Amino acid sequence: MANLSLADILVDFGKRDEPAPFETPMPDFDMPLGIEPMPPEPDLPDVDALIAEAVEKAVAEATARLDADHAAALEAERERHVAEVETLQAGLGEDLGAKIRESFDATEKRLLDLTAEVVTRVLGPVLAEDLQRRSVSRLAEIIRTSVRDAETTKIRVHGPMSLYQALEDALGEQARLLEFTESNGLDLSVVLDGSVYETRLSEWSVSAAEVLA
Repeated sequence: MANLSLADILVDFGKRDEPAPFETPMPDFDMPLGIEPMPPEPDLPDVDALIAEAVEKAVAEATARLDADHAAALEAERERHVAEVETLQAGLGEDLGAKIRESFDATEKRLLDLTAEVVTRVLGPVLAEDLQRRSVSRLAEIIRTSVRDAETTKIRVHGPMSLYQALEDALGEQARLLEFTESNGLDLSVVLDGSVYETRLSEWSVSAAEVLA
């Protein structure tokens, strides 16, 4: 056996043999000719704008409903007011018609009363004189008829002197049959065969006084 030296036994630390590289086979890729750009990201919705739009739409709808309700309320109020006015006008028309009729009636009555008063004041003396003359003439006619139909001796007469004198003038010769007693009354009374006849001028005087009062 050959003799080995120490140098042959020791490992040479000066240089190491490099291990063979480990090669991993890579898959084959078809490389694109160019790199295509990424598609743009879609635009996200504007939340604030959507909220504002929704609020605006809600406000518009609410405003439209309020306007419609307000218009309906106004129309109902207008119709109610028209009905009330028509009812009031009808009532006023009836009341006014009644008041006008009452006023016409009162005016007519006042006019008639005033006319009667004026006529009485103006024609009173004339009417009184004419009534006296007619009343005396009527008494004279009654006396003449009675004297002609019966044996009458005396005829009792009561009343004012003015009317008695008028009766005397109307009777003429037959006035001698009169038995006169003066009194303060307005009427001339004649008692003939148990019957009493009078001029009734006092009643006319009372009526005239009521008109003139």
